[in-house]
Amino acid sequence: MNLKFFRLYGLTIVVSLFIMYTCMMSSDSIPRPSWIGNLIEVPQWLADNIDKIVHFGYYMVLALAAGSDFYRQRTDYGTKKMYMWTLLYPALLGGIIEVMQEYLTVSRSGDYLDLLADILGAVTGYFIGKWLVPRYVKREMAGLQ
Repeated sequence: MNLKFFRLYGLTIVVSLFIMYTCMMSSDSIPRPSWIGNLIEVPQWLADNIDKIVHFGYYMVLALAAGSDFYRQRTDYGTKKMYMWTLLYPALLGGIIEVMQEYLTVSRSGDYLDLLADILGAVTGYFIGKWLVPRYVKREMAGLQ
């Protein structure tokens, strides 16, 4: 396999695989840090919806990673290609994972609210990336044709 592909899209690939792995693991394997409850008072609504916050964060990071990878390749924010990879790709990945959780796992179930959190995280990541990535990510020229 061509290593150039991994150099160009490596961050997006790593984040995508991490999301897929953690979202498909058995619910018994998910760490539950009980010590947090000993340090701070966690409202019950937050404890019941912590997975939505995790989904939001995962897909925000995925949109930032994809935006960074494509910005380095001289794709500007606001173009169709950038929208596709920072908004459409995370939404599709989130939808596929939710379907896989519903039909391919025993201890996990698909949830449309998780998908909504995925999409909102990607949208947030897009706008943060639109502001942050051009300031801190250098564009490449050589070897990208």
